Amino acid sequence: MEIYERVRPALKLVTRDVLHILRAMLKDTEVTPLFVTGRTKSVESFREKISRVEEPLEPGGPPVLKFPDPFRTLNDMVGVRVITKLPAENALVANIIKRQRQVFDCRGDREKDIGSIESGTYGYSSRHLILRTIQNEAVKDYQQAFNPDIPANGSYFFECQIRTVFAHAWSEIEHDIRFKAEDPRAWTPHF
Repeated sequence: MEIYERVRPALKLVTRDVLHILRAMLKDTEVTPLFVTGRTKSVESFREKISRVEEPLEPGGPPVLKFPDPFRTLNDMVGVRVITKLPAENALVANIIKRQRQVFDCRGDREKDIGSIESGTYGYSSRHLILRTIQNEAVKDYQQAFNPDIPANGSYFFECQIRTVFAHAWSEIEHDIRFKAEDPRAWTPHF
C-alpha cells in the first residue's frame, strides 16, 4: 500500500499525459468524441482491489489473492474513457488509436457486454482496449519513482474504454448502485 501511495503522484502524470496524447490523436479525425476522460485509481480503490480473493485452489485450502502482484497484473491503475455519440463511432475510435503504433501497442481489444436481462441486471456495451505505451517520458518518470534500480523503458499497460454517452451514463449509475450502495437491495431490476 505504501508503494502505491508513494508512486501515485507520478502515475497521475502518466494519466494526464495519456489523456493529452489521446485528445490530440482524435482531434480533426473522421470522428470527434464528445469527451475523453481518465483517472488514476484511488488509494482506497487500489486497496480494495488487491484485497480480493478467489476460491482456494484445493477444497479446504486457503483463499488465494486474485492479484498477488498488482503492479504487474492490474491494467486499470490508469483508466481512460473515450465517449462517443453513436455505437458505430466506437469502432472508428478504436481503429484510430490502434493505428498509432509508434505511440501505443494494442495488447487487447474486446467488446464487453455488461449485464443482461436474464441475470436481472441491466447492462451496457463498451469496447475495451488494453494499450501499452511506447517510450513514454511520463512513464519513465513513474518507473524511476517506483524502482530507481531498474532502467526505465517507458512501457506501461493501461485500459482504454470506448463507449457511447448513453452507455457511459448508465455505467456510472450501475457502478454506484452495485458497488457503492450500502443496502444490497438497492440493486434490483425494479426501479
